[in-house]
Amino acid sequence: MKASPGLKTLCCSLVESRAGLNPRRNICRKIYLSLFLSLLTFFILTAPGAIHEADGISMYEVTKSIIEKGDFSVPSENVLGTPGLFGKSYSPFGIGQSILAIPLYVLGKVLAAGVGLEPRFMTKFTVSLFNPIVTALTCILISKFCQRFGLSLKTSIPISILYGLGTMAWNYSKTFFSDPLAGLLILGSAYIISLSINGKYMRNIALSGILLGVAVTTRIASIVAIPAFLIYLWSISPKSHRLERFLRSVTLFSSIITFFLILVGVYNYVRFGSIFNTGYTYEYAGFETPLLQGLYGFLLSSGRSVFLFNPILILALIPIPKMFREHRKEFILFSLIVVSHLILYSTYRYWHSNPVWGPRYMLVAVPYLMILVGFLLENLKTKGMAIMVAFLVILSFFIQVSSVLVIYQRYYYDIFLKYEDSYLEKIIYEPRYSPLIGQWREIEFVRQKSLERGLLKAMAQKQLTASEPQFESSKERIAHLLQSNVFYNSFHFWLLYLYYFGFPLKMIIGIFSVLLLYLIRRWQ
Repeated sequence: MKASPGLKTLCCSLVESRAGLNPRRNICRKIYLSLFLSLLTFFILTAPGAIHEADGISMYEVTKSIIEKGDFSVPSENVLGTPGLFGKSYSPFGIGQSILAIPLYVLGKVLAAGVGLEPRFMTKFTVSLFNPIVTALTCILISKFCQRFGLSLKTSIPISILYGLGTMAWNYSKTFFSDPLAGLLILGSAYIISLSINGKYMRNIALSGILLGVAVTTRIASIVAIPAFLIYLWSISPKSHRLERFLRSVTLFSSIITFFLILVGVYNYVRFGSIFNTGYTYEYAGFETPLLQGLYGFLLSSGRSVFLFNPILILALIPIPKMFREHRKEFILFSLIVVSHLILYSTYRYWHSNPVWGPRYMLVAVPYLMILVGFLLENLKTKGMAIMVAFLVILSFFIQVSSVLVIYQRYYYDIFLKYEDSYLEKIIYEPRYSPLIGQWREIEFVRQKSLERGLLKAMAQKQLTASEPQFESSKERIAHLLQSNVFYNSFHFWLLYLYYFGFPLKMIIGIFSVLLLYLIRRWQ
């Protein structure tokens, strides 16, 4: 079957006679802007409006401390931190995300003052919108990368949407983990450095180095991607005077990365008195997991396989030979980024990053695999292949829906209360305990619980007024959350939480209607 003209070609031909220079670029910018705003609106609609994971709370507290106290300390109680200088506790996570979230925190303070709410609620709400923005930007960058490889808009746009709604990226847009940001920065670095072939060589290398440097300040593990970029720089250096050009580009790139590593060292020093102390204690810093065990976990296990939690990525294995033939340099760059992270985290003591949805540490690899899927979609030739693609797309979407309807920690906590010490092995390695199955049981429980609106409202009001209780054990704390916390007993959306917290129903419907109408308008 002969393919119809691509959306990009069609759009450009429509504006050719009316636009000035670069009509293709102008129309594509409008398309990408509408796509970004549509995805962002969707992610905001499905956001929880709160921060629940320990990592996210710790990074939020750093943002808060920078604004409110002018330092980097976090509360010593109920916040993940490490004892450091001056008798204070400090977050062990990179400073990058906490700094980039400052504008959202300030926005929350301004809005809180305007509507008369407590700043702690509004600032957490606005900061929780950080990853919806990051995820929407990642979708756009994936689409841009697809076009960089010559794929049409009719392929690159669906691929970006599939990434946003058909992979675990949707779930992580509802968190304040730093993995989405680190993934975006590394992907952006790869995209910009790949443009060096087309000109502006040294400028693009500098911009690429800056993005990768910020990624290192966000997640120190991002340094494993550096060799991939150095190898790529060698491959794109012109054959004439290759060594000289390579040394110039590597010197610039490495100097920028070194600058950001120095910033990391300074940040470590002011917290712990050593440039090498990141705050990760020995308990969390070990790398003694057997490589094969970690690889099995990330690739094949029923509770963490990247292919089971993102079935659409199975299609990425098919066009590997095509991309290798047509874009060998970029294929090697992609492969080294993915493999370096896979090997690093496969040996990490807490490779499973419990409790999370799917293989959290492999989120950085998903965009590159989705770009590979784009090569397959661009050249669908058989009905059988089209049926398989449609099946995997639908399956992937419903898997992600299950993860965003109800807070995913609920299932982990249920299994923990039943099995305690053995719960994690059951979840990761025994198929009948996989979150892919268990999450649907939690959805049914929450559906029935949602009928008790009075009880949920009472839970919410108690959370607003009561102080944080103290518990003697994790088991007691978890049991309390499952029994008395509205976030764990209702569907996981901020507009619904507003209703339980006592906001007028008409106002909530109005907010929802405005966002929905805006989403429809942008999409049209």
